[in-house]
Amino acid sequence: MSEYFERYYPFAFGVVAAGAYLLLLRNEPFPDTTKDVLSAIISLASIAVGFLATVKAILVSIEDRPAIVWLRRGSFYKRFRAYTFQAIYASFAIAVVSVAGLLLFPKIERASWAFWVAAGYLAALVWTGASYVRVVSVFRVMLTGSDEKRTASGAATSGA
Repeated sequence: MSEYFERYYPFAFGVVAAGAYLLLLRNEPFPDTTKDVLSAIISLASIAVGFLATVKAILVSIEDRPAIVWLRRGSFYKRFRAYTFQAIYASFAIAVVSVAGLLLFPKIERASWAFWVAAGYLAALVWTGASYVRVVSVFRVMLTGSDEKRTASGAATSGA
């Protein structure tokens, strides 16, 4: 995967999801299960924050592995750290926004602008999920030591 795509695909996927919502579901009412979904997202985002913090702790504990030493020489390790922090902050933010949505949902669902809130929330949710997937994918490469299948720039050269 190219560095450019790797960097921007979470945002792009979020924008596409919001656009699809606005085109296809804008006039649909919110489902009756919206509050349950928000509660589940709060739980999932909280677990993601804990998991990503654990990833950071594991990374610190394996600093002497050859793959990590190799990664520190290039820009890949620095990008991975930035991606991890971005996913942690995004997961925390989506949990906070979901709590606000849970508390304010009765007022939001009746508002004429509710579809814009839903589109923005969906964009943030997809962006957060894609950020999380990006971190897990990169971490898998780091743990399996598949660094010989990656170039110095961090772009994949084979199906790692």
